[in-house]
Amino acid sequence: MIVAIEGVSYSGKSTLIRQLKKHYSHKKINVICSNENSTNVENGIRHLIKHNAFELTVEEEFFLFATRLKNKTILLNKKQRKNTLILIDRFDISFLVLFHFVRRMSLEKVENTKNLAISKVKPDAYIFLDTSEEKLKERFIKTKNSHVQREGLKHFKASRNGFKTLYKKVDAKKILLNTAILSKKECFIEAVNFIEKIIE
Repeated sequence: MIVAIEGVSYSGKSTLIRQLKKHYSHKKINVICSNENSTNVENGIRHLIKHNAFELTVEEEFFLFATRLKNKTILLNKKQRKNTLILIDRFDISFLVLFHFVRRMSLEKVENTKNLAISKVKPDAYIFLDTSEEKLKERFIKTKNSHVQREGLKHFKASRNGFKTLYKKVDAKKILLNTAILSKKECFIEAVNFIEKIIE
């Protein structure tokens, strides 16, 4: 089963993925996390984006993220099998949000490229995470060299609007959790209950 963890930056996606992996590993379920199975291509793209963000044009950034999305899809095709839970940190929804809602590229172009990248791979479920501006500002103090810091709250607001809009349109099992309201433990419990219902 494939579960995509989507949402704005600093909403707790990585934390939730670590919690879910630990939980299901204890239950003897094979768990694969996309962020722990990165290829050299994925790592190279991540490094390029992180350290050269100001120098990249929108088209160059678009090409890199599309390649990254395709690379994740290749990984999913290799890893999919019975009794395996695959947790993806950002997938097709994040791509649409960044380039349509934040970068303002045409929805048709972004969707067509997204569809080419992911082919027929589709998550069985989505967990969307949201947070508040106040929580985001708290993380600003602790984290350096992030795209959110470089681009400010405008980026956050556009992303948040995009995720909320696409959450309503996603034709799959889904849940929206607000980490500004729920504690880490509460988010984890909600996510587990959601996944358990799908597994049943």
